[in-house]
Amino acid sequence: MYSMTGFGHAEGSFGDIQVSMDVKSVNSRYLDFKLHLGREWLELEPLMKKEIEARLARGRVDVFADIQSTSPDLLVLNEGIARSYLAAAEKLKDWGVDGDLDVASVFGLPGVLGRGATSVEAVREPVLLTLREALGALLQARGQEGRALETDITDRLANFASLVEVIESAAGRIRQYYEERLRKQIDRLSAEFQFDETRLAQEIVYHVERSDVSEELRRLQSHIQRFRSYLRESAGPLGKNLDFLCQEMNREVNTVLAKSALVDLTDAAVEAKAEMERIREQVQNVE
Repeated sequence: MYSMTGFGHAEGSFGDIQVSMDVKSVNSRYLDFKLHLGREWLELEPLMKKEIEARLARGRVDVFADIQSTSPDLLVLNEGIARSYLAAAEKLKDWGVDGDLDVASVFGLPGVLGRGATSVEAVREPVLLTLREALGALLQARGQEGRALETDITDRLANFASLVEVIESAAGRIRQYYEERLRKQIDRLSAEFQFDETRLAQEIVYHVERSDVSEELRRLQSHIQRFRSYLRESAGPLGKNLDFLCQEMNREVNTVLAKSALVDLTDAAVEAKAEMERIREQVQNVE
């Protein structure tokens, strides 16, 4: 099991090329990522996206890449554009505008620095190697967080299953509950009315059927077993499957509460609902 939250860092020197990469991820329903690259390296985005999609299934991912090189072949000065900026600056001075352009300012102007013909080819492998290492570190962090999530979810599911057993035990007393309640009502009214035992039995059956939660309990037990099987497999993205089961179990518990007549059954169902909400909060973090 993997969490969707994590951070990975990698850096390396490849001759005259230095690459540093930070990858962080947080919860998201789908895989959504954003690459933070310099404009001169935008051609690398498709390759980087392919690497990310091969390693991650869900999460909002931000990749911050810093690519530096001392090679003169990687960046070129567009002299014509630079001279145009300088000429425009001189004209502004003639108009009375104050200020000077220094080297750093000129380099920061659009189009002044361009990419050499071999720059993408030169940095492609260093960037991809560093990205793979950073993604590996991210997955390690997500795996560590995932193991903690799995332990917590497993413990909470065990508590939820125990509460379902309490509900099942209480449900077995529903018939007795209605029979005793109806007989008490009959005893209070027996001086004024005559009651038919057959009619009493029919009333008991009617109320018992309305309060029957056996189907809901069977489905809950089935969902619990499926949930546990997913946790045992713990292979590949589990979050969506676990979230679906949480929704289904929560719906069944709500139905039990709507039918509930016994106090101890209601108390157990309310606690089970709260526990399932806590499980679902944790599941939202699972890839």
